[in-house]
Amino acid sequence: MPVVCKDKSYFGAALTAAEASDIIIYVGGIDGSYIEHENGDRGTQESNWINSSFPCENETTDSIGMPGCQEHLISSLALTGKPVVVIHMNGGPISCINCTYLASAVLDTFYGGQFGPQAIVETLFGVNNPAGRMPYSVHPFADNLWNFTDYEIAKPNDDGRTYRYISPSSYVLHHFGDGLSYTTFNYSDLQYNKTIRPCDEFHFSVVVTNAGHYPGDEVAQVYYYSRPETAPAVRLPTRSLKAFKRINLAVGQSTRLSFCLSPYALSMVDNQGKRQLYPGDYNFSVGGHQIRGALSFADVIEGDLAMSGAGLSARQLAEGVPLSTCNDSRLRC
Repeated sequence: MPVVCKDKSYFGAALTAAEASDIIIYVGGIDGSYIEHENGDRGTQESNWINSSFPCENETTDSIGMPGCQEHLISSLALTGKPVVVIHMNGGPISCINCTYLASAVLDTFYGGQFGPQAIVETLFGVNNPAGRMPYSVHPFADNLWNFTDYEIAKPNDDGRTYRYISPSSYVLHHFGDGLSYTTFNYSDLQYNKTIRPCDEFHFSVVVTNAGHYPGDEVAQVYYYSRPETAPAVRLPTRSLKAFKRINLAVGQSTRLSFCLSPYALSMVDNQGKRQLYPGDYNFSVGGHQIRGALSFADVIEGDLAMSGAGLSARQLAEGVPLSTCNDSRLRC
C-alpha cells in the first residue's frame, strides 16, 4: 500500500492545472540523495525515510513504495478522468501500484544523465519508439521480499530472489524483461528438434513480424523453464534467460531468427556449485517477455524440450551429467 500521506495541501494547485490540461505528465520517483544507496536495505534505513525532504512520510520503514505523497497524488490526478503518463525516475525497483493500475502509461527512465530529458521528450512525442526491457522484477510490497542481509538466492520450497526463483504464482507488478513498444510484434513458425541428449547443442528458429503501424526494435528473449519433477533433489531455477537478440523491423516486415544454446547454457549449478546437465522435460519460450502461466500472447511462443536420459546410469539420472564431460562445451555455438 502507498505510504501514509500527512499533508495534501499542495494537491490543489496540481489538480487545478490538471483540470485545465488534455493530458497529465507526472514526473516523480526518487533520487540518489534520498534512500537509494549501496550501504543498506531501503526498508531498514530509518533515518532516510523519516528525516527526508518530502513533506509526508510513512511512520514505519517497511515499504518499497514511492516515497511521500506521490502515489496519493497520482490517484487524485487519475480521478480527473484525464490520461496520466508517469515518468518514473529511479535507480532501483520502486513499487507504484497506482502507477500500474491508474496511469495510462509508465515510462521508467532510471537516471538518464545529461541526455535523459531529450530521450524522454523524444519518446513521449513518438520520435523514438521505445524498446527497453526491465533489468529486474518489481514487487508490490516489501513483506514478500527476503531480508537484505539474507543472500541465499534459491530458497527451498519457497520464493527465492530474482526472477529466476520467483514462483510463477507470485504477484509481481513488473517482470524482468518486460517492456512495451508503440508497435506490436508477432512470433510464429517455431522450428526445432524436440529431443536432445546431454552435451548436445539446441538449435531452433522462429519468425518475428512487425504487425503494428510503426517501425521499431524488438528484443527477442529466450527463456528456459525447468519442471519440478526434473532433478527433485536440486532447486533448479523456475526460469532463466538464455539468449536474446535485438532487431529492427519495418512495418509489415518479417524475419527468421535462429538461436543456438550450448551445453553450458543448458546446464544448471548443483548444491555443490558444479555445473550439471539434468535429463528431463523442459519448456522454453521466445518472445518479447517471459510467458505468463496459462495466458496467451501473440508476442511470445513456447515449446517443449526433452533432454533424453537414454543409456545413462541411475546415478546420472539423479545427479546429472557433469558439464566437464562435454568437449569444449563453453566454446560451442
